[in-house]
Amino acid sequence: MNFIDKAFENRLQCDDFLREIMLNIYSHSEIRDIIINYPQFVADAIAIIDYDTDLAMDGDIFVNDSDKYPDIITALHNCGIDNDVEILQQLNDLFNNNEDVFWNEFDTLYSKLTWNTDIYRFWKLVKNYISNSLSDFYGT
Repeated sequence: MNFIDKAFENRLQCDDFLREIMLNIYSHSEIRDIIINYPQFVADAIAIIDYDTDLAMDGDIFVNDSDKYPDIITALHNCGIDNDVEILQQLNDLFNNNEDVFWNEFDTLYSKLTWNTDIYRFWKLVKNYISNSLSDFYGT
């Protein structure tokens, strides 16, 4: 039984559920291979944790973690953080079409991400989505 299964078995609620993912996802990366077997909100929670980690560490998901970009966009959209989706799509377009312009615009656009402008609102939106998803999953 992996940490996601244990979280469900213990009927963990939002904060504890997210904490389990934060504590385990990087040491138990094999979960990524079977994530398709879980509800979408689990993949979204993992993508949000990846996004948060990337932004906290270097702020650049386009160079180092481009394979995670589609999952991050989906997760942000599902959480209702569409401002960041729009900004990331602008950055992605620039990165793919004109890397010089990308680097010139990066700081300006990056500074407008909800993660940077209102981290409290960012996590409130994430937690609302995860809480509602867990309630639906548990049938409560």
